[in-house]
Amino acid sequence: MKFISIYKAQDIGNNKIEDARIMIECALPEIKGDNWLQVTENIYKSEAELLNKTLLNSLPGGTYDQLLIEMLKTKASHFKVPWGGDK
Repeated sequence: MKFISIYKAQDIGNNKIEDARIMIECALPEIKGDNWLQVTENIYKSEAELLNKTLLNSLPGGTYDQLLIEMLKTKASHFKVPWGGDK
């Protein structure tokens, strides 16, 4: 199991930043039925929202910003549009 330790944001006044522990350990089960695609998309969406909220509320802003940059760099090829010129 991989374990990493990340700095959390500093408390600001009475706003105490809680520690967060994210466990990624179980594979997504096989989804069966006619609506498997919708069920799977709902799982991905709800887990992504929860992960984002946890990271946004726990990480220093600079770390959160750099994480977004790293994620976009990883997926940059999805944003490239070929230039076809005049056809």
